[in-house]
Amino acid sequence: MTLKQATVQSSARCSNRCSELIAVMREQERLCARLLELSRGEREAMLAGSVDLLENVTRDKSDLIAEMDRLEQKRRGVAVQLAREVGLPTEISLLALAARVGGNEAEELLDTRHRVAQSVARLRETNEGNIQLMRKSLETVRDSIRQLRRATGTGNSYTWSGQPRLSAAGTLAVDCHA
Repeated sequence: MTLKQATVQSSARCSNRCSELIAVMREQERLCARLLELSRGEREAMLAGSVDLLENVTRDKSDLIAEMDRLEQKRRGVAVQLAREVGLPTEISLLALAARVGGNEAEELLDTRHRVAQSVARLRETNEGNIQLMRKSLETVRDSIRQLRRATGTGNSYTWSGQPRLSAAGTLAVDCHA
């Protein structure tokens, strides 16, 4: 095999590996978009007080997050292989990798990287809003419990097993002051 033939084969492998990396990142972008939809649905479920819908959305998000983790492992593996093929250390940034690959593939890599980063930022923003909503909801529940305790004069209207606590007279503790 001549040097020219070896260079062509190496370039073809690099091109295939680069295409594979781009495909994995596009799939990550697609999953991020789906996670964003689910996070928005999660917010709607919380606002509507729909526990069943929230449970379904949470399960779907969990499945997608597992898939994202699998894709990220794959992306890293393909990036390491590509780095080796172009003679770079395996612990290298996507920016440095794109610079070495060059051409249209580098541009496509960087564009895809940018879109994935934007998707992740939108997802983070939506999730932070959901966290704030959950915290406010939790504080509302805590306030309601404190008010109920003050109104009934009891520290807790339920036993450790979840059964209503009865007063000494045999009535429910919440009925004592009615």
